[in-house]
Amino acid sequence: GTIEDVAEAYISIGFQQEGDSIYVLGTLKEEVGSSSYVYHYHNIEKSPAPYVNLDEELALQTVVLDLISQKLIQSAHDISDGGLAFTLLESGFVHGLGAEISCPSDMRKDAFLFGEGGGRVVVSVNATAEAAFENVLNGADFPYLKLGTVSSGAVQVDDEKMGSIAELKGTYQGAIGKYMIPALQE
Repeated sequence: GTIEDVAEAYISIGFQQEGDSIYVLGTLKEEVGSSSYVYHYHNIEKSPAPYVNLDEELALQTVVLDLISQKLIQSAHDISDGGLAFTLLESGFVHGLGAEISCPSDMRKDAFLFGEGGGRVVVSVNATAEAAFENVLNGADFPYLKLGTVSSGAVQVDDEKMGSIAELKGTYQGAIGKYMIPALQE
């Protein structure tokens, strides 16, 4: 395709400012099939494929494009490798901003944070646009969940502090090197 005005259509994956609200758009499923979490943490090499629904994916992309065109979202990042947890970190790494979120009480926390099923996008929304943002989603009868807020750098899930975004970025970016250097010295 062709984008006629990149400045009008472009939106970053990075959180833009402290205090913005964080939402997840799309259908939430309690599953961890074929995720990095199941493979690396539970040592399960083969598990069921994650949930995919192409009609829901098309509806999600249409809604996100509408929200971008109306300038109702500050950032958008799809949930994929590593699930919601890594999406939030990657969104925070861009400008050194953290996230303080709450998990739904009716879902397994590991599935919520590390499930890699498609059809979900994390967005951040400025408080001045929040009502209009929710009106668009409600008008489209589109599923969404408010997770929490963008912080100045702290990362917190429910009441558990996970550290600062700067510390987590160092761990995230250094993981391959820490793994590979000892292997290369053998």
